[in-house]
Amino acid sequence: MPARILVVDDDQHLEQLLQQLSQNILAEEELIFVNDSKEAIEKIKLNNYDMVITNIKPFLDESWLEIKEINRKIQIIAVLESGDTVNIRKAMNQGAFDFLTKPIDKEELEKVIKNSIEAGKKRKEILKKTEPIIAKTIQDEKMDSIAQVAAGVAHEINNPVGCIGGNINHVEGYIKDILEHLELYQEKFPEPGDEIEEHAEEIDLEYLKEDLEKIIGSIKAATERINQISNQLRIFARSSDNTKKGTVNLNECLDSTLLILKQRLKGKHGCPPIQIIKEYGKVPDVECYAGEMNQVFINIITNAIEALETVTWNREVEKGAAKPPSPTIWIRSEVSKDETEIVIRIKDNGPGMTDEVKERAFEPLFTTKSFGKAAGLGLSMSKQIVEEKHGGKLTCVSEPGEGAEFAIAIPIVSN
Repeated sequence: MPARILVVDDDQHLEQLLQQLSQNILAEEELIFVNDSKEAIEKIKLNNYDMVITNIKPFLDESWLEIKEINRKIQIIAVLESGDTVNIRKAMNQGAFDFLTKPIDKEELEKVIKNSIEAGKKRKEILKKTEPIIAKTIQDEKMDSIAQVAAGVAHEINNPVGCIGGNINHVEGYIKDILEHLELYQEKFPEPGDEIEEHAEEIDLEYLKEDLEKIIGSIKAATERINQISNQLRIFARSSDNTKKGTVNLNECLDSTLLILKQRLKGKHGCPPIQIIKEYGKVPDVECYAGEMNQVFINIITNAIEALETVTWNREVEKGAAKPPSPTIWIRSEVSKDETEIVIRIKDNGPGMTDEVKERAFEPLFTTKSFGKAAGLGLSMSKQIVEEKHGGKLTCVSEPGEGAEFAIAIPIVSN
């Protein structure tokens, strides 16, 4: 595969030398020339370059460090003025592979480029072997921590909720008996006296009798909801064992994942609360590594949430105008037409992706976020889990301004 080389320098002599080398040692490599450092930074963020040859000055700031973090495979060759030892030292300290001094010697240029290409190939081979291991270790530790928290919370709320659920029916019966007894008093003593009548009016006795029934109903409904949450947490914790396959329902896995991410759905950074629209079909249980499928769902839904948070949502509606769209994630499950796969579709109405970003979306360590915000491992790890561990398929459809849809296809019969 040819190396992609980005040249960021307005030195005509350097360009001429590179054009000459493109006739021999660089004949199979791709050369791209730009003069503007901002344009170069955007290109490096969105494209998979192997080498950057540049005048050091535009990159002596946080942007260079950010680029190195976004694309760790890149080899930077700094072009400096002769005798500029301060910037030579600074360039090498900030991760430059090598440097050239002006006036540039053709043989020296050829030698540095050859060394860089060779080192880049070796680096790619090493990263190809180590990146999946690093990604899996990070994801496993993250999921194990979440599962432990989920199991702990489920355990802690189980006892008090069990106490409430076990006693609420008795309380309901006792209150019913007391109210019936009170009604008997009212029947037998229709004129209990001014003091009792005044107190009944003061506490609004008739309202209390009506509202007590509603309160008991609300407590029972809330207890049932807490039980459901506890069950979902236990499902998530149990399914996080990645050592063996188990039979699970992917709709339940999706629900337990949404529970874990519920706080993230409340909206932040100016983003209003995110609406979840569930369109679950009737799908059979499948044999899979449930914990790893939970990882996939968390990664993709989190990706959608973060994409929605980058959009400026207009919440003001002019009179007579149509209601503006709100941040939404659609989750749909269905059996494929040939009945061999379960397909989970996770779609958002965020900003979407350019073709360049979409092409690299599943590449390990690739991220469009700023330095330190993300490791760029989620989607690449998800693809590995779906396709290599489960024999399925993970695909993405997206256009700028049209949101993104990820489709996860898992075989119904395990390979």
